[in-house]
Amino acid sequence: MVAYRPTTAPDPLGHAALYGGVIVYLIGDQLIWQRARGRTSRRRMLGMLLVALSTPATALLPGLGALVLLTAVGIGLATTTPFPATRARRGGR
Repeated sequence: MVAYRPTTAPDPLGHAALYGGVIVYLIGDQLIWQRARGRTSRRRMLGMLLVALSTPATALLPGLGALVLLTAVGIGLATTTPFPATRARRGGR
């Protein structure tokens, strides 16, 4: 049985896969947004940049800490991105 030792370094491959997967998803989401709307979304680009910049900063955190930070960034991005249908109901374009 292997004991958990919090002093050991986290797995760098797992960390890179976690953050890299989110970055790939955000790139795809941005490309779909650009194709559908004809322009890029600054908030989505900012979210992608924030995830990319936080990747090396969270490399030394335990896996759960890195996941919590990534979740917080994702929730922040999801709650600040307006839905086009909401703007259409208000009379905007």
